[in-house]
Amino acid sequence: MRVGTGRNVVRLDAKADMTKFKLGGYAWVGAANSKKFYAQQGITDPSMIEALHMRQEMFRITRIDATAKTITLDRPLEWDLPVNSESDGSEPLNGSGTPYASKITPLKVVEGVGFENFAFTQDMNGLPKIGGQEHYSLTPEQAKNNYGNLAPEYAMHGIVFKWAANSWARGLKAEMTGSHPIVTEVARNLQIERNSFDGAWTRQGRQRLPARQSRVGLTVGAQPQPQPAPLHLSVVRQR
Repeated sequence: MRVGTGRNVVRLDAKADMTKFKLGGYAWVGAANSKKFYAQQGITDPSMIEALHMRQEMFRITRIDATAKTITLDRPLEWDLPVNSESDGSEPLNGSGTPYASKITPLKVVEGVGFENFAFTQDMNGLPKIGGQEHYSLTPEQAKNNYGNLAPEYAMHGIVFKWAANSWARGLKAEMTGSHPIVTEVARNLQIERNSFDGAWTRQGRQRLPARQSRVGLTVGAQPQPQPAPLHLSVVRQR
């Protein structure tokens, strides 16, 4: 069943095990890409068309109807949820002959985890380069206004919120991390505030950004709010 934008009741496959979903629990919802979806983004190059779920989000379950095989989400969908990559009338994504399905997955989420009032860095001096014959000798000044990957082998993120909810990062100071000091990946209701992020050894695209946000609903406050507020970052400067 296709679910349109603005709806929050989703019917699952007839074979779905409804016992896996818990009232008040979390669910991940991913809409299958399709040829028409790519065309809407202005993408026609076949090498850029993949079977993915680019439209995805994390929800709480407010109602379960095991007989009707439906779950009710805590807020409306912001995009259409097709049955699969061809149910909108699109041609097949690839030569497999099998449509790529949209998916709904119950989640076990990490909740109530916070990071407060400490500093962290990634000192590259003396660490071996690829091959082990040479070692790094880098200073923060070398990274300033330099958007190359100075130490790609060590492009580790600092703090990652993944499959997380109602968590926070406050009062942190990060200097020259391997990659992004803060990363969010499928998370909601995060408090990220009063932090200082200064520099990284690797880049994101053409910019060296203090945080990478992906598929996240964010609030700043002690309790989740009806309408998520923007992510607040206090950045001293970006190298």
